[in-house]
Amino acid sequence: MQSTSHPMKGELYLVRFPDDRIHKRGMRPAVVVQSDFINSTAIQTTLVCPLTSLLRGLRSHLELLPSSVNGLKHTSAVVCEQVVVVDKEDLQKKIGQLTYEEMLELEDMLLLVFDIGRTL
Repeated sequence: MQSTSHPMKGELYLVRFPDDRIHKRGMRPAVVVQSDFINSTAIQTTLVCPLTSLLRGLRSHLELLPSSVNGLKHTSAVVCEQVVVVDKEDLQKKIGQLTYEEMLELEDMLLLVFDIGRTL
């Protein structure tokens, strides 16, 4: 991570992802979903959700239109079911942040993905 400050929940970064079976190697945007409290500690990792430009309209994908606030150049979707642990050093450049309303939607989707606070 280029700056000395810690990442904050809801910020969008260009993230250097390793090559694995799910993620393509290289840089792609992702949103930080780990709490500010944990991000401010000496822990060297954080949790992010990657973004994709492949829009599928899934309930677990938060669609984002490009804006000056989020720094995106294309309509994208936050892939909430692919929460990834990354080293903070892999956060290459902050490009923007989610709005308060988008953050609320993202949190609802994460509750759905993790089945937290839901009853059958």
